[in-house]
Amino acid sequence: DANETLAEAVCCDTRTSANAEPQFLYEAPDIQMFSKLDTVTTFYDSVCGLPLFRAPMNRSMDEFKTDTENHGWPSFRTEEAIMENLVTDTKTGFVYSKCGTHLGSY
Repeated sequence: DANETLAEAVCCDTRTSANAEPQFLYEAPDIQMFSKLDTVTTFYDSVCGLPLFRAPMNRSMDEFKTDTENHGWPSFRTEEAIMENLVTDTKTGFVYSKCGTHLGSY
């Protein structure tokens, strides 16, 4: 769609719905997520700006990093989810923000 933003194309386009983002994107040289995190951080919807997760909660930064490395993308636990901004499709297991951004699955 010529009118969609880059964030919409990556997160909301049905052609990419199987993956919320490429695995290990958080390690890319221009991102290096863990070099910038040293405390609890809020993660926002890249399309509409809603807060979605606060991590790490009830675990260490090292545990958050290990879970993320094991899964290939940021891996959040239930207590880190800002549930009022999330929608889960119980038939598919896909998780979306209230704005419709595909976030992943469980």
